[in-house]
Amino acid sequence: MFIDVDESDGEEKREFMITNTLNLRVVALLVAPIIAWFAILDMPVVEAQEAKISEQQKDLDLSGAENLTYSRNREFVVGLTRLYGDSGPGSLIKIWSVAEQRLLHQFRVPGSAHAVAFSPDGSMVVSADGVGNLAWKSTIRAWDLPDGAERKLGSCIGAVGEFCFSLDGSRLAALANFSYLEAVAIQKATGASSVSQIHVWQVADEGKTLSINITDPRGRGVELWPPVKDAEVRSRIDATIQKIVPTKLRFSSDGKRLICETVAGLQTIYDSQTGKLLGPTKTCSVGMFMAMLVIALHEVPADVTEFSVDLRQSGSLMLIGRRRDGWWQASRRGKVLKDVFKVDGLSYVAIEGGVNKKMDIPAMLGLDQNLKLVELDSIKHPLGVIKISRETASLGFRLEDQKDGVATGTTLQRGEVRWAPKVKE
Repeated sequence: MFIDVDESDGEEKREFMITNTLNLRVVALLVAPIIAWFAILDMPVVEAQEAKISEQQKDLDLSGAENLTYSRNREFVVGLTRLYGDSGPGSLIKIWSVAEQRLLHQFRVPGSAHAVAFSPDGSMVVSADGVGNLAWKSTIRAWDLPDGAERKLGSCIGAVGEFCFSLDGSRLAALANFSYLEAVAIQKATGASSVSQIHVWQVADEGKTLSINITDPRGRGVELWPPVKDAEVRSRIDATIQKIVPTKLRFSSDGKRLICETVAGLQTIYDSQTGKLLGPTKTCSVGMFMAMLVIALHEVPADVTEFSVDLRQSGSLMLIGRRRDGWWQASRRGKVLKDVFKVDGLSYVAIEGGVNKKMDIPAMLGLDQNLKLVELDSIKHPLGVIKISRETASLGFRLEDQKDGVATGTTLQRGEVRWAPKVKE
C-alpha cells in the first residue's frame, strides 16, 4: 500500500514505514506456521498417492519398452518398442493403464518410433516414427484414448527430439533436429542454414502446418576455418557449440509464444502463430560472415555499388555488388551466386534458393530493438564477443575468445568489410 506523505514530514514517514514493515513481519510469523501445518496435514495424502502409484507400477510388465512417458496424472504410461528381424520393420506404440494393471492399446507404425508424449488432459498420445537411412522423414501421429483412433497430424525432416503441447491442448509443437544431410536438404528447400526446425500443428484437425527455421549457430563461420590450433581453446569451442544446439521447447502460458532453449540456457522466442522471431535473444544467433554482412548492408554509403567481405583466416573473399533494382548479389572467384539480399529498415530480406526470407536484424544479432547499429561496437557471440571497429571506408570485425565471460586475449577469427571511398570533386 502507498500513502502520500508530505516531504516535510520526513521523520513521520520513516516511522510509518518502520511500523508497516514490523506489522508485515508479525503477520508473516503468524501465517507461516498455519501454512506449514496444512502442508504437513497434506503430506501423508500425497505420499500415500505416490506410494500407491509406485506399487501399481511394480506389477506392470514394461520390459522391452523405451522412452517410457507418464501422463500428467500418472494414470497411464506410454512406451515404444522397435521391431527387428522376423518381426519385420516398424515399431510398436504401447499404452498401459497403471490403475488397471493392463495393456490398453498397442499400435504398429511402419517407421522407427523415437518420441512419444501425452496431451495435458491425458486423452491423447502423440508419436513420431521415421523412415530413411542417412536422412530421416518423421511422421507425427495422434492416438485418441480410449478408442485408439489414429490421426496423422503431419510430417517433418529429421528426428523429433522434443514434443510440447499448449496448455489448452489445442496445438502441438515438435522440435526436430537435423543430421548433416538433413540440414543440407533443408537448406536447398528453404534457403535457411538450420540445425533444427520447429513445427506446430492444430491438434483438432489437419490444418496448415507452421514451420519455423532455427538458424544454425554453427553455420556461416561460427564453425571456424581453419580450426583453432590451441587444443584447450578448440576443446572449449567444441563444447560451446554442443551447448548451443536447441534441445528444449515449450509454449508460453498464453500459448502466443514458443520458447526454444539450449543446454547452455540460451533462449530463442518465436510467435507461435506466425513463426516470427521475437527478440532479443541476448546472444548473436548467426555466424561471423552473416553478422558482417547485415551490418555492412546497413552502413555502407548510399552511393556505394560494391564492397568486399573478407574472412581472412578462411581465405575467403566475397564481392557484394548492388544491382539496378536495389538488391545486392554476391560473387566469389569470379562466379556470381544466385541468392540476392538487401536490408529494409531493421529487416534482412533475401531470396535464397528461390525462397523468400525475412529476418529481424536486432533479433539475429541478439540486440535491443532501439539500439542503433551505427553505434554498435560489440556483439555477444556464443564463442565469445565480436568487436567492431570503423574507418572511413571499412569495417573491422574481430571474434575474441572468452572463458567464463572473461576475455582471454585470443582472436578466434578476423574479418573486414571494405568499399571504395567517394572521391571528392
